[in-house]
Amino acid sequence: MKKSLVIIGAVALVFFLAAVALPILFKDRIQKAVDDLIAESVNAEITYNDFGLSLLKNFPNLNVSIEKLAIVGQETFEGDTLLFAEEISLRLNLFKALFDDRLVIKSIDLDRPKILIQVLESGQANYDIAVETDAELSKESTYDLGINSWAMHQGRVIYDDRQTGLYLEMIEIDHEGGGDFSEDLFDLRTSSMARLVAVRYQGMEYLSDKQIKADVTVEMDLDQSKYTFKENQVSINEFAFGFDGWVALSDDNDDMQLDLSFETYQNEFRYLLSCVPGMYREGFENITSSGLVTMNGSLNGTYNQQRIPAFKLFLKVADGMFQYPELPTAVENINLDLLISNEDGVPDHTLIDISKLHLDFGKSPLDGKFRFDGLSTPDIYAELSAAFDLAELNKMFPLEGTTLKGQYQLSLTAEGTYDSVAQIFPVVDASMELKNGFIKTDEFPESLEKLNLRSTVTNQSGLLTDTRIEVPDFSFLMDGEKFAGSLTLVNPNNYSWDVDIQGGMDLEKISKVFSLEDITLKGIIRGSLSSNGKLSNLEAQQYAEIPTSGNFTISNFVYASENLNHPFRINSGEASFTPQQITLTNIQALTGTTDLKINGGISNYINYLFQENVPIIGALNITSENVNLNEWMTASVETDETEKLTVLQIPTNIDFDIQSRAGTVYYDNMTLDEFRGRILIKGGVASMRELYFNSMGGNIAASGTYDSNDLKHPKFDFEIDMQEIAFKDAFNAFNTVKILAPVTQFMKGDFSSSFKLKGELQQDMMPALNTLTGNGLVNIMTAALSGMDSKLVEGFTQITQFTSGPSEFNLNDVIMKVKIENGQLQVAPFAATFGNYKTIISGSTGIDGSVDFILNMEVPAGVIGASVNQAIASLTGTNQPENDKVNINLKLSGNYTDPNFSLGGIQQGNTTAGLAQSAIQQKSEEVRDSAKVLVREQSQKFTESAQSKLDSLITGSVEDSTSSESLKSTAKELLNQERVDEVFNIFKRKKKKRSADTTSTLPTAKKVQNN
Repeated sequence: MKKSLVIIGAVALVFFLAAVALPILFKDRIQKAVDDLIAESVNAEITYNDFGLSLLKNFPNLNVSIEKLAIVGQETFEGDTLLFAEEISLRLNLFKALFDDRLVIKSIDLDRPKILIQVLESGQANYDIAVETDAELSKESTYDLGINSWAMHQGRVIYDDRQTGLYLEMIEIDHEGGGDFSEDLFDLRTSSMARLVAVRYQGMEYLSDKQIKADVTVEMDLDQSKYTFKENQVSINEFAFGFDGWVALSDDNDDMQLDLSFETYQNEFRYLLSCVPGMYREGFENITSSGLVTMNGSLNGTYNQQRIPAFKLFLKVADGMFQYPELPTAVENINLDLLISNEDGVPDHTLIDISKLHLDFGKSPLDGKFRFDGLSTPDIYAELSAAFDLAELNKMFPLEGTTLKGQYQLSLTAEGTYDSVAQIFPVVDASMELKNGFIKTDEFPESLEKLNLRSTVTNQSGLLTDTRIEVPDFSFLMDGEKFAGSLTLVNPNNYSWDVDIQGGMDLEKISKVFSLEDITLKGIIRGSLSSNGKLSNLEAQQYAEIPTSGNFTISNFVYASENLNHPFRINSGEASFTPQQITLTNIQALTGTTDLKINGGISNYINYLFQENVPIIGALNITSENVNLNEWMTASVETDETEKLTVLQIPTNIDFDIQSRAGTVYYDNMTLDEFRGRILIKGGVASMRELYFNSMGGNIAASGTYDSNDLKHPKFDFEIDMQEIAFKDAFNAFNTVKILAPVTQFMKGDFSSSFKLKGELQQDMMPALNTLTGNGLVNIMTAALSGMDSKLVEGFTQITQFTSGPSEFNLNDVIMKVKIENGQLQVAPFAATFGNYKTIISGSTGIDGSVDFILNMEVPAGVIGASVNQAIASLTGTNQPENDKVNINLKLSGNYTDPNFSLGGIQQGNTTAGLAQSAIQQKSEEVRDSAKVLVREQSQKFTESAQSKLDSLITGSVEDSTSSESLKSTAKELLNQERVDEVFNIFKRKKKKRSADTTSTLPTAKKVQNN
């Protein structure tokens, strides 16, 4: 005995060790077989986390476990997961897997799977992932589906068929099934339980939130493709029914033959009641009910794309009653006879017949009959009458947070054919009335009281065009505000309407009912509206045929949103409208610290509302005491550094003419006083005309356009006239001045300018400097540049080494002609004073800060530094007398922040005429052209000023030699005759011969060092 036990134990140990060792030894081999099986049979992306083998779990079968298996679609369904399971267990034939290299799958177990089945409108399905093979050419398969059992635990299935419009969703699915598919004839047994979330067809929901249980046994005749149902029971909530019969498929699977019948297993009314939406809830088991139910039906015939099987569903409820324990009144005398049938399988021959319908909601009865024969052109007969006490109904069917009151009556009869093509409509006589209604909900702070409504729907001829809907009286009170109206609609084919509405509403209370996310809306609106017309007039844009008029007042209006920096308020205002125009009168608005008063009109608004790409046209007059644009431009940038100003897009369908006037406008770091102007908005372009305002100690006039049609390259084109503006204020206000004329930050004084400028804006609404072009005149009344502030003066002093040098650079009564081109500000030659010394300046500055200027000066030799005089002496062979005049040319180059001065030439002379002659010889053509344009363009406006400058240029001072008087006289005559060429001929005197070219060996000053 002891020996036998040892042998048995040894054998058991061997089997145990084998059960442990075999999965380890053969794991890689079997895993490869599973991977090959997937590759040869499935056209999808398959992933999993872990692969395990065990003999102990299902001995003598081999158990394969795959964790977190996912099947993901490709091509059209790329990225869509068809199936995901936490774990899949496969039971395999051990010996086939180990010794025959074949996988014989005997069972499948899915744990918490999620299955999404999709069918597109084209009919393409995401489950069609099987690899197509030619049976004759393909090699022998490495697997057999000998499945005889399967299971699913806590699954979820969604079936979304967009081709047929069917949507089904089930969750918490537990399912088991089994059958021997190796046989041609066997019984398939399944047991299922699930929670049905939704069943929708063509957008209509038929079932929702139902508990489904089904135990089904089907005889499977695989050879004949015939499936016979037996011992079946299905329940929806507590309503159970069974069915039997068979389904057979044709050889080509195009037709399906059905012979099925079904009937209820219970005949108590309460079980049918559990299927009614909203009735099956917690406490349903405590409901009191009575009554009997009979339901049966059948399906018999062929189903394919052209036909449906003949069917019949009969449902009868006799003397039904139910009452919830907490409710004071029962619903009684429920009687229903319903027949839905189709006798020949032609869909259009479907009949829906409710021959009896009655129920009493306490003392409120409902009676009706309904017959709907046919689908495309149905013959209709209907009777319906009801008299409800809404307060009683509210007690029987309480709506959480809602109170209803009032007396409601309904009466309807309809008989005839409905044919939309032939424009035939049943003869109808219907009326509805609500008296002294009351509605209060927790979501709405105010109740609707004294709600009265009368309406009728009639059609006496049976023609669709004679259908008439009338609401002669509709009124209610809300928070003491009365709202009333009437409505008539005739002919659904071409609606003719007549509407009259008057009353008021509190927008804050309305917005609490119709929730507006992240928006605050307040205000009281009172007004009236009258309109009548036809839909055809509206579609044909014949608005003159649609008499519409009305008016309303608005007070304490507030609109706030997280997208607005400040709420928009309308303290008061009035508006009236006709089909042609909306007129705004005395709209008093406020946003932030900006106040607005708006008057004007808006036209073409009906076209704008009902058609695409049609402009709305407006003419508005807007005035304000204070406009603060900074409140709208900077807040978002300050709160989030990642946000920047973006291109302002002007809508192309707005055509507005706006006259504006404001006491003070704050924009960036500028204050604009006495602002007035006109703004035209049309076709995506904003045109500013006749803009005037005071700022920076002077006044500014401007006009121009901003074009946003190309959002990647928005354009502007402006003309600006500025009078008596401070240099430093201009530097602080304008980016173009900061970049192209940075010296203005150190200049003291005022200037005037007439300038044209155009270019593109960047995406942050700042000018794209490399696109700027422009030209104009700058009239400097008085200006001073001190060496205490500017490195330019410091550098000048270092190169000239004036012994009694000036410390300030003065510009008085100067006209400069400037041009912006290719990223440079180009300055034509002009005369200025440096200390007491006349200077002619010309050159350019660039957007990169580069400077390139020539300064030609006439100074006494005695004030020039020793090194400069030594250079002159080395060239002339003698020392220059201190009182002799010397022309020096200074070249300014480098960068504005790091300027470089150098001597470009020295010329001996004793008159200011020599100074002018030297400068003109260096740039004769440029000076000639500039002077021509300057004289001719400004001759009328600046005759006296130009004459004075010419006097100064020629004579230098009143004390100059007498020869200057004759030059002045000649120049004046030539100026009046606009003979500019002859002006410059005066300066073409012969120079005295010099012994050497004094410009060839002059030293270059060292670069000015940064402070």
